[in-house]
Amino acid sequence: MIIEKEFYDRCCRAYQRVIDELEEKLSAINDHEDEIRVFKQCFSIIMEVSQSYLLPEEYWRYCLDCDDHGEIFFNPYGEKHFKFMNFYHTYGIDNDCHSVEEEDLCFPHSCLKECLRRFESQTSCLPSKKLIKRCEEMMKFYLNIVSAYEDVDKWFNLLLEAEDFAFIKENIEYRLGKDFVNVHLWKIYFGFLKKHGEFKSLLIHKNYIHKTLNALVI
Repeated sequence: MIIEKEFYDRCCRAYQRVIDELEEKLSAINDHEDEIRVFKQCFSIIMEVSQSYLLPEEYWRYCLDCDDHGEIFFNPYGEKHFKFMNFYHTYGIDNDCHSVEEEDLCFPHSCLKECLRRFESQTSCLPSKKLIKRCEEMMKFYLNIVSAYEDVDKWFNLLLEAEDFAFIKENIEYRLGKDFVNVHLWKIYFGFLKKHGEFKSLLIHKNYIHKTLNALVI
């Protein structure tokens, strides 16, 4: 089984049947066939199921592991579905830093120290005292967010302190991508979208997850 048994056991029998059927179809593919053909079959099966149900990120990782030829990322629909419908992307507290701008030092994430060093090496003058102070504050803020991770409400309230809509939204979506059976977090997310007038996004999410959540233990 591609997904963790712990996650599987948390699901109700209706959703377990969805997973069972998906796993059976993937197992039935002859992996001695042409690699590209095998990948396309796997991706097609996963995409078909994902039209009706949210799928754990392990299935998308599985696609990436099989994707030696860049089929997902050269397929606009596949990329959009992969990132949007399954929230499989990193941002915010899991941000990675390669090319660093000042704004990368002004919100909490795990790479702040590295980003600060990289920023200093990329600029011809030292960062301002104001920027360094902001960065140090965000380092402490990040640790507070991480320490509150197990308490969803406290974690969410700390995110709100960042006062950055995109940062909050992306971190919630990233967490939901790892634990989309967390109904309480879905409710928090819907409330957040409604408060900010994101009705189109709210409707899309609600319509898409309705069938999946109804099939999960609530």
